[in-house]
Amino acid sequence: MISIVTWLGNGNYGTALQAFALHHKLELLGYRSQLIDKIGVVRSLRLFANKLLGRNTTDESQRRLDSFWQTHARVRRVYTILPKWRLMSETSLFLNGSDQIWNTHYGFDPFYFLAFAGSKRRAAYAASIGTDTVNQRYAERVARYLAKYSHIGVREESGVKALSQLTKRSDIRQVVDPTFLLRASELRQLLADVSLTKDNLPQNKVPLPKDKPTDKPFAQSDEDYLLVYLIGQNPDYQKAVDNVARWCGLGRIVVLQARESGKVVEGTESLSDVDPLAFVKLIDGARMVCTDSFHATALSINLGKQFVVLPRFRDGDTASQNSRLYDLLSRYGLTHRICNGESALSDIDYNIINEKLESDVAKSEAFLIDELENR
Repeated sequence: MISIVTWLGNGNYGTALQAFALHHKLELLGYRSQLIDKIGVVRSLRLFANKLLGRNTTDESQRRLDSFWQTHARVRRVYTILPKWRLMSETSLFLNGSDQIWNTHYGFDPFYFLAFAGSKRRAAYAASIGTDTVNQRYAERVARYLAKYSHIGVREESGVKALSQLTKRSDIRQVVDPTFLLRASELRQLLADVSLTKDNLPQNKVPLPKDKPTDKPFAQSDEDYLLVYLIGQNPDYQKAVDNVARWCGLGRIVVLQARESGKVVEGTESLSDVDPLAFVKLIDGARMVCTDSFHATALSINLGKQFVVLPRFRDGDTASQNSRLYDLLSRYGLTHRICNGESALSDIDYNIINEKLESDVAKSEAFLIDELENR
């Protein structure tokens, strides 16, 4: 059994999708795997108290995510306040997944550096430090933990440089985000059974076009739409979205509200609480995507969509996460998609991009297989 240690998310679509994609890819490769849902001390006590008092505090967003995991992946809860002997006995490899699990500018959790793994083999696929530096407060401990890894694959080139310097290792490699391991055709196969109708979108929050039957699939409307998914709370976002819509000539603006930010811009339609695959289908059905999200950008590239990126952080901020987006856009010659003028709205020619992406995915798959087989 391969135990994947990463974030599963509590409503963030990208976080959930990167975990799902790595789990699904391992299953396609013939490996049995499980996702580890870390339950820390505070969460453990809260869950225990709610159960004791008979309270159900799970909101609609969490219920949809729980249902998604029950349907699409094998998830194991691990309570950090209890012994982990059973997890250790059933695991042949602990594999760190992606997302910013190694971002030390927002804190430090040894669990995500596999400090508990004892003598078990450990590796990392597309782990991210989120920025281009490691917090010096934790640098020595990070280096000590990473020295025990057989393989280290990280998501950003800037992360390769930072961790190579810190650990004095020359074998750290840049690999694609797990969502890229599922090619566009494979993603669309998964989406085939996802129908965006009134049955799986919250009716009171999804005003469908009045001139359409309410049971008509949302993504199959004959009206193109601009999909807006923004995590940050930049006060300039509304003006930017209005400009993008005007430049594109799209009167239908579908705003998918991020759980982290709530309502940050206005649109003709406002959605919330969809599940992760419905999120992907909304991207795939859009004429244009406007986002500040790494994973919404990555999925747009993978699916060959037109998109623009709004930077979420100020460049120069030590905790800025813009570097991960800049790395991704730069690799595929897409830095002009950063929304700073009308030039960002020219159509993307995916011919050359897809050739490079396919090469990157093939190399990343080979690296992952090497990790799994310990070559």
